[in-house]
Amino acid sequence: MPQFVANSLSDEVEIRLGAEAPEDADPVTPIGLLRRVAEAHPDRPALVAAGEGGKPWTYGEDLADVRAAAAAFVRLGLGAR
Repeated sequence: MPQFVANSLSDEVEIRLGAEAPEDADPVTPIGLLRRVAEAHPDRPALVAAGEGGKPWTYGEDLADVRAAAAAFVRLGLGAR
């Protein structure tokens, strides 16, 4: 079962996958996990859009959209402190 860890409300959420992971293992962030899966399996379906007749959305498309949204936020002046 994944563990979600944050030290404060402003911290990035970290995910630890599986009980077998050593205590000193680096945590995985949600975007880091998406990046790893998208790089390994870009054409596999990640989501299925119910409103679009069940059109699958791949991990590669998901990562591209997340990156585009992040770039738009940066252009608007929003970003990490």
